Amino acid sequence: MTAPKNPPVYNDHETTAEHARACPGEWVWGGNYQTANGANATARQVRRGAKPAYEPAGAYQAVVKNDAGHTLYVRYATEAQKTARVDVSDCRPVGQVAASRRCRSEQPEKFQACMALALTAVKGGADLATSVWTAVDPVKTAAEIEALAGLRRLSACAKDTK
Repeated sequence: MTAPKNPPVYNDHETTAEHARACPGEWVWGGNYQTANGANATARQVRRGAKPAYEPAGAYQAVVKNDAGHTLYVRYATEAQKTARVDVSDCRPVGQVAASRRCRSEQPEKFQACMALALTAVKGGADLATSVWTAVDPVKTAAEIEALAGLRRLSACAKDTK
């Protein structure tokens, strides 16, 4: 008996490039890949401008994170970023990392406000991870999830530096 094949992964590179151009300098999710080789090959194509969506060569940067799968992140690089080294460890502030998701939100101001409330609640001792969540307000839910993910990422960074 052979193992079932994973379904092929299709990423909308036109949309990813468009989101990256809309938020210059911010990392944008570029897709999940089945293999590290596939993700790394796509990252090289992005950097070289080999895919039409990412032309001209060097305008975009790409990194692959292999934490829970193989995830591609893309950014439309500013002039300063084009010459800077790309750091794969992500210890940036929560708001900075969430900027690309905020840009893609249908209600970016509400997303920002909900995320700020969530971060304030956590700092005040609230445990959002065990709170009851509903899908009544998807913007609020997405902002709370983004806030918790950002705090978790920063916690992992703090552990790495010790």
